[in-house]
Amino acid sequence: MIELPGKEGVLETPITMDETNIEIVRHYDGSNIQTVLFDFDGPLSKERDGWIDIMIECNSTALKGAVPTISLDKAVELVSEDIQKTIGIPAYMQMERLAKMITDRGGIAADTQKYKDDYNQKLVVMVSGLHKQIESGEISHHQVRPDNVLNLLRYLKKHNPLLNLQIASGTDTDAVKDSVKILCLNFYFKDNSIIGSGSTDDPKQCAKELIIKKLTQQGLKAGELLCFEDGFPGLLYTYQARGIGIGVLTPDVSKYENQFTLDEKRDRLINGGAHIIVKDYTHASKLVEIIFKNSRDVF
Repeated sequence: MIELPGKEGVLETPITMDETNIEIVRHYDGSNIQTVLFDFDGPLSKERDGWIDIMIECNSTALKGAVPTISLDKAVELVSEDIQKTIGIPAYMQMERLAKMITDRGGIAADTQKYKDDYNQKLVVMVSGLHKQIESGEISHHQVRPDNVLNLLRYLKKHNPLLNLQIASGTDTDAVKDSVKILCLNFYFKDNSIIGSGSTDDPKQCAKELIIKKLTQQGLKAGELLCFEDGFPGLLYTYQARGIGIGVLTPDVSKYENQFTLDEKRDRLINGGAHIIVKDYTHASKLVEIIFKNSRDVF
């Protein structure tokens, strides 16, 4: 089991900046930030909203099929609870957990890659349909980007034009590159600044861990990395690299709302190592202003 920072370093009373939705939960010093790392789905894109229900449907069907004694409702419950705990890790690893769930209950699991491929096929169909709607003009790319995300990127570059902006995603690399272009984010993120699942021969390799390790090997120092993330892995690896983590409280869109609440997500982001929590980018200008300061100077 991955050991998370938990409540280590958390302020006794988190501080919400006046007239904003910006909440400082750990002290930080952002005066030396050089690289900004974004998770893609959530912090930069809403196009895969609904992936949770696709994975629940695929995995609960697989579990029920392999273990007939489990009711479908129970299979959905078990699968959704596991997905909630693992949001942000590579999909392959989530499917490994599904296989173990099956074998632990006396069933015979299929190949892990098959489970991932079954899920990914349905996800690709959903996203491809959305892209066709964008290309036909039926919907705008603005509708599948988080509100004010372009403002956030502009303010970051305005603050320091030399900032190194990168994407590390649990989604397959080529799919992210395509989406970046379709959502008109390619002005800020070139192909060589995007890394996702499938970037190595190890399907369990987390892209966020990979890129942060690479940056560290290249001389990344404490306080030089900033990460925008709505799952725990990127925040954890940023915390371990002594960077600054922004936990983005995007809603986990699902019809199983009682199992994917914002309060639970906030706790996961803080436990993962977030220094700041934001609900959205409404106050992007103020957010950028305080990110590059020492938190003790902004109260």
